[in-house]
Amino acid sequence: MVRWLVILNALVFAVACINTGGDSSADGGGAGSVCDDKGSCNECVVCANQSLCASQMSQCQQSSACTGIDQCVAICGADISCKNDCLANNPSGVSLYNAWRVCLYCDQCPSDCAGYLTCD
Repeated sequence: MVRWLVILNALVFAVACINTGGDSSADGGGAGSVCDDKGSCNECVVCANQSLCASQMSQCQQSSACTGIDQCVAICGADISCKNDCLANNPSGVSLYNAWRVCLYCDQCPSDCAGYLTCD
């Protein structure tokens, strides 16, 4: 059962790395959020982490599994297999990690970070 959940989480992560464009949700996210349209993904992410996604970032930082994923993925570069291993080794942090990434790349920075994450 645990192995199946690890595989499922890895698939969710792999799908999340495919671009489908931005989300312009009515909750303040999407193009036009106060952080988007800064001209660079990094600037938008810094802005969103300081304000609009601060809660999700804080929740991730309070979870050793979520921070483990974040630190591990940073080392992987473009290696999807490596990123999947990061998730598989920290299954209890996957939902927090994904919530934080969706807030950043889909809800608050879809223009500046277009192509970084699948946003449905």
